[in-house]
Amino acid sequence: MHVCKNMVQIAQGLSLKEDQKLIVETVTLFHDIGRFPQYAKYKTFRDNISVNHGVLGAETLIEKNILEKLAGEEQEIIIQAVKFHNAFSIPKKEKEDIIFFIKLRGHAGSGLVSCIRVTRMPRFLPLTNSLVSEPTSTLSI
Repeated sequence: MHVCKNMVQIAQGLSLKEDQKLIVETVTLFHDIGRFPQYAKYKTFRDNISVNHGVLGAETLIEKNILEKLAGEEQEIIIQAVKFHNAFSIPKKEKEDIIFFIKLRGHAGSGLVSCIRVTRMPRFLPLTNSLVSEPTSTLSI
């Protein structure tokens, strides 16, 4: 699948602002980042016999300080969208903007590799080579 391309097209179709489009791209890029430490520790990509890769992805983004150059609100949106991208339901206590990005991300399918191949890395994200360490719905818009 060309998930990132799909997400960019969806974002354009919704006439999102540029900063919102970058958040969409960033969530799509990082939604499966938890797969790296998941496989490093458990030698599997199956959440049911290891850990929830969405939660692990959110932890990785925080622990590695990958989003440090972003405003706190943008970090929160991205981290929560990564955390819940594979959830069966979205916690009702989440903020409206976070729910929007979680639902939007869930609408496009999955595939980190296709995101990297299709589009550029958003300009505000730092590059890092140490992502792997010991790991401590219907869209209605």
